[in-house]
Amino acid sequence: MSRFYTEKPLRSVHIDIDLLSKLEAFILETIPELIPGRFKSKKSKQYSIELTDKYGSEQLDSFKKYKDKLLPDSISSLLIELKDAQKTFELSILFDMEEGGSVTLDFESDNVRERAISIIEGIDLILRNYSTINRIYHPWNQIGSVAGIFALLLGIVSLSDVINGKYLEASGPGFFTFALGFYYYIGKFLKTIVSFETRRYKALNKYYLWLVSSCSGFILSGIILTFFKNRFFGEFLK
Repeated sequence: MSRFYTEKPLRSVHIDIDLLSKLEAFILETIPELIPGRFKSKKSKQYSIELTDKYGSEQLDSFKKYKDKLLPDSISSLLIELKDAQKTFELSILFDMEEGGSVTLDFESDNVRERAISIIEGIDLILRNYSTINRIYHPWNQIGSVAGIFALLLGIVSLSDVINGKYLEASGPGFFTFALGFYYYIGKFLKTIVSFETRRYKALNKYYLWLVSSCSGFILSGIILTFFKNRFFGEFLK
């Protein structure tokens, strides 16, 4: 018998009750089949769900008992755990809006590596159908810092041109600055790394395509007014 431990990030996903029900079925039905004899009775199976929002944490017994099809608007994270009575098996799945998702698996067993891989791949297979591209709105800190400095410089250039009465010249950098601002807004409030199906999410998501279109329009306008202004507005600038 050997021990296996792993902690790895999960893909960016959108969480709804359907996904959570599938995860719960995998945890309570499939995992015991992968490790025969480990969870012989309900007492040996310690399953817990912790839903956290700005008001505190709520303990749930099962998602089957969750009557509302939508999660609370104020939800910030969700923790799902499975342990055995002997503490020789621990599985923890965390979904956090800002930090993203992660899975931690620690247990002892024969053929432990093969069984651990089956568990991790089973979880990933379920999440794959609910994956999103939201991570593109959350670049690494270094990239975010560079983008922030770039936006600040563009804003200064645009403001300087406005002060000097060069309104057309100010438009290009100004549009770029607005585009970066929209990009930050979309990532911060609409497209978090992990998103939850809530009333608030559904309401805000209606404006997503409009914001993306606006952002694309600002970028295109910024490119034209920055690099091709002489071609399109040469006569006006003379």
